Amino acid sequence: MIMKISNKIALVEDNLDDAELTKLALESQNICNKLLYFNSGGEAIKYFTNLESENMDLPFLVLLDLKMPLIGGYDVLFMLKNKMETKDIPVVIITSSLENEDMIKCKQYGASGFLQKPVSGKSLLDVIQELGLTTYLTN
Repeated sequence: MIMKISNKIALVEDNLDDAELTKLALESQNICNKLLYFNSGGEAIKYFTNLESENMDLPFLVLLDLKMPLIGGYDVLFMLKNKMETKDIPVVIITSSLENEDMIKCKQYGASGFLQKPVSGKSLLDVIQELGLTTYLTN
């Protein structure tokens, strides 16, 4: 089955305040794309695992919190990059620390970029531009 890339952005973030700040950062740059919000790694894995059976659109970008309880960002990133339907979706890690070990491991797993919390609108727009994804943006 061929999955269609949509203009949606997936946000995987267990902290509701950080999720709201990320949403506000997008809005501050007039980025009005629909957000697929997952408040846990498990919720994101469930969604992306059921794509074929639910015939859902793929997001053009995943913003992924690294440090989450139970199923963390590494697990979600590993699953996304090892699944045929999702391996080409850029995944940007959002984290409160930019420890070198975390960055190296995420790059090895296939992360496309990193943003430090709290995420600013400018840094989000910059990474979207660097990844060549501006054609997916809706205002």
